[in-house]
Amino acid sequence: MKVAVLIYGRLNLSSVSYANIIDSLSNYDSVDFFCSSDNSDEIHLREFITNYKPLDYINDKINTDEHNYMYSFSAAPETNIDSMIRHFINKNRVYNLFEKYIEANNKHYDIIMYLRVDLKIYDKFEFEYPKDNEIYIPQQGDPRWRNGVNDQIAYGNQNVMKIYSNIIYNCKTLLSNNLSYVHPETLATMNIIHNGVKINRFVLKYDIIRN
Repeated sequence: MKVAVLIYGRLNLSSVSYANIIDSLSNYDSVDFFCSSDNSDEIHLREFITNYKPLDYINDKINTDEHNYMYSFSAAPETNIDSMIRHFINKNRVYNLFEKYIEANNKHYDIIMYLRVDLKIYDKFEFEYPKDNEIYIPQQGDPRWRNGVNDQIAYGNQNVMKIYSNIIYNCKTLLSNNLSYVHPETLATMNIIHNGVKINRFVLKYDIIRN
């Protein structure tokens, strides 16, 4: 299997988790990385590039103005709306980088996985060959109090992960039609369901590294 790993978000712990993440993917000979981060500092960006050798990356500062309409909708009290918007934009940006790369280089990947680099993973990934219209998400990591599933790790084929990546542009529909409220995992889950994608859960033991 050829695996593309789409890294999104902060890079400050990328050097801490690098060896562990590489080991978790060691069942696969062909693993390529892509990344979108939001204005990470030069030291952490260089560490990430040196370690992961991404085929493409972006570190431009994110402008959230287009999506500030979300502040007018009902939100879960613990939701940091600004962070959530940046999270969704990073997921979309890294997918766009990936898509442009494969089109320009005529490449195909069997697995497209979203992954944060602030994770300590205790298992090795054992990917199923993804079925069309299914997304694969770990059983753990669901929010305790909200109707949503883990949004930290997910994989699938290209068509499904394109739907997953477009959440930032689907939020207005979900919120305007009362299909969700402003909460990252809930919006992510409803984006999947609303687009007719089945959620397939798999076992993966991991923790978030707290700095």
